[in-house]
Amino acid sequence: MWILGILQRNWQRISKRGGVEKIPIERIIADQLGGVGVDEKQVKTALLGLDLGDKPNAWGKDELLDLVREIRRLEKPMLIAANKVDIAPEENIRRLEELDCDVVFLSSAAELALRTAASTNVISYLPGDTGFTVTGTELSEAQRKGLKKLEEFIETNHGTGLQECINRVVFDLLDKMVVYPVEDENKCSDSDGRVLPDAFIVDRYCTTRDLAYKVHTDIGKGFLFGIDARTKMRVGEKHVLGDGDVVKIVSVK
Repeated sequence: MWILGILQRNWQRISKRGGVEKIPIERIIADQLGGVGVDEKQVKTALLGLDLGDKPNAWGKDELLDLVREIRRLEKPMLIAANKVDIAPEENIRRLEELDCDVVFLSSAAELALRTAASTNVISYLPGDTGFTVTGTELSEAQRKGLKKLEEFIETNHGTGLQECINRVVFDLLDKMVVYPVEDENKCSDSDGRVLPDAFIVDRYCTTRDLAYKVHTDIGKGFLFGIDARTKMRVGEKHVLGDGDVVKIVSVK
């Protein structure tokens, strides 16, 4: 409704202007919605999926609402993080499951409890794990009961859901991927011997030079070539990286 309000401002005037000046309607709409991050390509894609008629100045509120809903879906994808699933009524969970959108059920309280226990060496746990190992030896009865309850919860729900939520947003909705820059392509390590010391979340179609700039501006400016750690082959500045690629960046100092 917020986007609709922006689009409706002076709609009759700007839609007529497109017809008089022969300006594509997608460009006019993109200009009107530029402040919320909408571009011409997204508007054109949204229009192709709808049947609004070929006279934009005749579009009413219903047509414009259909349009902005499709634009929102393309430009601002959403996922519902349904927190407190550990205490939520079954009825609420069922209603959320019936929604026509992505929903991830999670318990931030359970995740916090696990991370806190791991930080004090009571358990061994990494975010996203579907289980944990008790490493503490002198635990109180209350601690044992609490850990047992957490164990049952994450076994039933295959984790706390928090990391799944983050992964779904980053890798599915935003279509990102992970690449690993290294200094030693043979050991996949940095100069101190740490294996895969850095992970960069990048856009699809990220090039080797794009990664160089993400590591450091000077490395991007002095870029010479990259080395694919798997194939040991040189790759140029326009080489498109893939998810999970390990790359050494060679540049002039």
